[in-house]
Amino acid sequence: MQDSSKCWKVHKFGGSSLKNAGCFTHVVDVLTNKINDSSVAVVASAVYGVTDQLHELVNLAVKQDSRYQKKITDLSKFHSSLIKELCKGEIEKNLSLSFKEDFLNLENLLKTISLSRHDSKHAVDLIVGFGEQWSSKILFGILLEKMKKAKWFDARKFLILAQEGFGSNVHWTKTKEYFKQLNIEKDDSFLVFTGYVASTLEGQPTTLSRNGSDHTASIVASLLEASEINIWTDVDGIYTADPNKTEDAKLLPLVSYSEASELAYFGSKVLHPKTMEPAVSKNTPIFIRNTFKPDLVGTKIVKSNEIPLEKNISSCVRGFSSIENVSMISVEGSGMIGVPGVAQRLFSALNEARISVIMISQSSSEHSICFAIHSFLSGKAICAIENAFAEEIKGKRIQNITSNDQCCIIAAVGDQMVHSPGVAGKFFDSLGQAAINILAIAQGSSERNISVVIDQKNATRALQVLHSRFVLSDHTLSLGIVGCGNIGSTLITQLEESFLNLKKESNVEIRLRGLLTSKKMYLDKNNILSTRNWQKNLDEKNQAPDLELFTDHIGADRFTHRVIVDCTADEKIARNYQSWLSKGISVVTPNKKANTLDLEYFYKINQSYQDAYYLYEGTVGAGLPVISTLKDLIRTNDQIERIEGVFSGTLSYIFNSLSEKKSFSHVVKDAYDEGLTEPDVRDDLSGMDVARKVLILSRVMGLKLELSDISVDSLIPSQLKDEEDPSVFLDNMVKYDEKISSLFADALDQGKVLRYLGSVDQNGNASARIVSVEKTHPFASLKGTDNIIAFYTRRYKHQPLIIQGPGAGREVTAAGVFADILRLASFLGANL
Repeated sequence: MQDSSKCWKVHKFGGSSLKNAGCFTHVVDVLTNKINDSSVAVVASAVYGVTDQLHELVNLAVKQDSRYQKKITDLSKFHSSLIKELCKGEIEKNLSLSFKEDFLNLENLLKTISLSRHDSKHAVDLIVGFGEQWSSKILFGILLEKMKKAKWFDARKFLILAQEGFGSNVHWTKTKEYFKQLNIEKDDSFLVFTGYVASTLEGQPTTLSRNGSDHTASIVASLLEASEINIWTDVDGIYTADPNKTEDAKLLPLVSYSEASELAYFGSKVLHPKTMEPAVSKNTPIFIRNTFKPDLVGTKIVKSNEIPLEKNISSCVRGFSSIENVSMISVEGSGMIGVPGVAQRLFSALNEARISVIMISQSSSEHSICFAIHSFLSGKAICAIENAFAEEIKGKRIQNITSNDQCCIIAAVGDQMVHSPGVAGKFFDSLGQAAINILAIAQGSSERNISVVIDQKNATRALQVLHSRFVLSDHTLSLGIVGCGNIGSTLITQLEESFLNLKKESNVEIRLRGLLTSKKMYLDKNNILSTRNWQKNLDEKNQAPDLELFTDHIGADRFTHRVIVDCTADEKIARNYQSWLSKGISVVTPNKKANTLDLEYFYKINQSYQDAYYLYEGTVGAGLPVISTLKDLIRTNDQIERIEGVFSGTLSYIFNSLSEKKSFSHVVKDAYDEGLTEPDVRDDLSGMDVARKVLILSRVMGLKLELSDISVDSLIPSQLKDEEDPSVFLDNMVKYDEKISSLFADALDQGKVLRYLGSVDQNGNASARIVSVEKTHPFASLKGTDNIIAFYTRRYKHQPLIIQGPGAGREVTAAGVFADILRLASFLGANL
C-alpha cells in the first residue's frame, strides 16, 4: 500500500506535449528532473490527434467504408515507429507484443461495428480509449528503461463512474477500494496512469468525456493525497483571454478554483471543468505549465482566500472566455405568465433528450424563457420542446419557439466581482460603445461571472473590446502619427524618452501603433516605441501608404481610447478629422488647415463627440498654452475684448533682427540659412500663417469669420509673387527693400520698432499686419524667435494677460503636441 508520509506529485501531459518521439523524450527529461524528494505519478493523454483518428475509424466502419482498414495500419505503423525509436531490448519487445494485441482487438471491434452497422457506446468508449493506453505504455517503457523503477496502471481497473454518459460522477467508495488493491509501494518512484478512460459499476468501459485526462489527474492526486497537480500543456498557463484572439492577453500567476472552473465552463481550453472537484476537497494546488518551458511556474490554482484583494473594478475581473457555435432558443407565450411549472417542464424535456443547457435567461414578466445550447443540438431541442408543449402550442398559449443558431457566449469571470460595484456597468458599456448588440444576459447569484449572448460574427471583437477595457490600463492610448518630418520625428523621440515613466508613474500607456507618411507606412500590432528603432522599421517595411487601413488599425475596437496625431500641414489629411472623430478616434494636431477651412467644417470638428476629443494647442503657439488659456477665460465667463500678438517665430526673428546695418532682404536670407523659415520662404512672408492663427483664435472666441475676412499685409514684393524658384526669389529680394526700409526708418524716428502682429477684437476686426510699437511696449523686447500673445479682457483690461516664449522650432512644437496627448489622457481620467 502507499505510504501516507510519501510526498506525491501528479503530472499530466496533454496530447500537444506528446506529438512525436522528440516530445516523449522531452517529457521524460522534465519528469526525471522533478523527482527530487517526491515520487511522481504521471497521467498521459493520447498522442496528439490520435483520439480524433479513432473516432474517424468508428465513423468509417459504421458506414462500411473500407478505408478504416488502411487507417488502422497507418496508426499501427506510427506507434510502432515511436516504440522502436524510444525503447530498446526487452522493453521494446514487450511493448511491441502488447501493441500487436491491442491493434488486433481494435481491428476486430471495428469489423463488428462494420458488419452490424451499429456503434454501441461501450464499443466506442473502448476504441477511443486505446489512444491513452498506447501513449501511457510508451511513456512507461521509456521511464522503466531510464529509471528502472516504474509501474503502469490502466485507470479502468480502479476509476469507477456511478453513472456513465450524461451527468456521470466518480463513485468514490468503489474507486478508493479498487485503488487500494493496486498495492502501490512507498518506494515506487514513477507511476504511469492512462488518462480519460474509466469503467462503469457494471465493469463496462467508459470515459470521462473529451479532454478528461485533466480530471483523471485530479482524481489520482486525491487518491494518492498528492501535494500538487501539474497540468502540462503547450501554453504558459491561464491567460486573461485566449491569446490567439486577444493580442494583449496576460498570464495569470494566481487563479482560484472557482474562477478556473468558470473559465473552463465558458470555453477556456486550458483545463477540463471537472478537474477542480477532487482538488478542492483536498485543497491541492493545481499548476498549469508549459511542457516546452519547464522552468516557468505558470499559473497556480488555489483557494480564493489565497489571492490578494484587488483595489479596482478592472482588476477584479480575472479573465474572459467564450463559447462559440451556440444557439439561442426562445420560448414565448402569454400562456406562460403566472403558470407554475412551465420552466420545470421545459428543462425536464431537455434533460430527457440529453441536451445540456449552457445558459438560461428569463424575462421578469414570465412571458418568455431563453436558453443557450450548442448549435448542433438546436433541432433536437426544438423537437423536444414542441412535444412537451404540444397542447399549449395547439391552443396558441405558446406563440413562438425560435432558434438563433449564429450566436456566441462571452463571460467575464472573477471571484472579487461581488465586492466591486460597477463591473456590470463597465461590461455592458464596453459592448455598447463597440456597437455590439446583446441578445441575452445572465449573472450567477455568486456574482462570480457575467455572461452575455451575442452574434457569432462579433465574438472575437467583443472579447478584444472587453479585455482591453478591463485588463489594459484605463488610460491606454492606441496612437498613430501622420507625418514623420521635423515635428513628427521629434515627437516620436520625446515619446520614446517618456512612455515607460508615464506607465510607471501615472498608469498612462501610450502605444504608438502606426506611422504614415506620403510615401510609406508602418503598422505595428503592439508598440513601435518599444523597439526604439522606428525609422529603420519604417524604411524596411516600406508598406505603401493607405490612410483607410491606417485608420482601421489605429482605431481597432479592442482599444477603448484611440488617437491620431497629424503632424503634417496637409489639407487633405485635415479633411479626415470629422470622419475620425465620428468613429471615436481623437485627433491631436499642430496642423492649422482644418480649423481654417470653411466655418461649417470648423463647427463639425469642434462639436462634442462621444469618447473622442479634438486638441490643437500647437496650431497657434507651438508649445505655448494659447488655445487652452483662451478657452479657460471663456469657460470662466470672462469677456474677450481683443487678442493681439506676434504669432510667427520666423517673422519675429526677422523683425527683431532688422537694423540700420541689416536690411530686410539680408535678415530674410539669414533666417533662411539658419533653417528658421519654410523651404519656400514665401510661405512665411505671405502673412497667411499669422492670418490662419488669428482666424483660429477668432473662431474659438465665437466669431463667425472666414480666412477672407482677415486683412493681411503680405511681405512678398508684388514683382516677385509669381517667381517659381525660391532661390531666385531670395536673390532678387534685395531689389525691393525700400518699402520695409522706409517703414523701419519712420519707426526709428518715432522711437519705435516694427513688429508683425496678428490681432482680432470682439467686433470681428481681424488682421495680420506690420505695426510700429513703442520701445516700452512688451512686444518691443522680443528676442530671437519668441512669440508673444496679449489677451485684453473684461478682467485683464488695462494690463493684459501675456504669454511669451519660443513660438517656433521642432522641439517646442512637438512638446506642445505631446502636452495635448497628455491632456487627452487626463480627460480620460489619468492622474497627471
